[in-house]
Amino acid sequence: MVLIENASDTYADENKSWVYEHRSAIEKCGFAVDLVDLRNYLNDFSSLRAKLSNTDAVWLGGGNTWYLRWLLQATKADTLLVSLTHQGTVYGGGSAGAVVAGPTLKHFEEADDPKQAPAVLYNGLNLTTKVIVPHLDDEEYGPIMERAIANLQQDSFDVIGLTDAQAYAIDGNHEHLLE
Repeated sequence: MVLIENASDTYADENKSWVYEHRSAIEKCGFAVDLVDLRNYLNDFSSLRAKLSNTDAVWLGGGNTWYLRWLLQATKADTLLVSLTHQGTVYGGGSAGAVVAGPTLKHFEEADDPKQAPAVLYNGLNLTTKVIVPHLDDEEYGPIMERAIANLQQDSFDVIGLTDAQAYAIDGNHEHLLE
């Protein structure tokens, strides 16, 4: 599994313990983890394509949604990930990685600072027609995410709200809430 943790690039190292906890949890599940730093591929799409094309799954971790979406576009990883998922590569994401999989980043401005990205992109990867809204049970982010859900629904988006103990899986035409 390729693990991309770049959404956390905007955080100071001393504030990233959750990144290492998530990586450890993935490794404890038995996955062979290959860390990929997209910043190393800003001007080397062919190497990125070769790297991601030789894996069964790609997981994008949490952090700043806006920065992650910008970096995906800047490296062309966004179009590559869409193509690879259509060829059978499994896409997974936590927090920001889940949000960017959907159709839009609208209404996440309160959760993450868009100014931390060199360019603000509102379109997601469209791997799902639903907007995944994480952290509903988080003391700090829960109220922010509830407001995002209300605004997204007002804009007629399909929304799936998740607590930190839940996941949403899509396998072809089958969709499942996992608790």
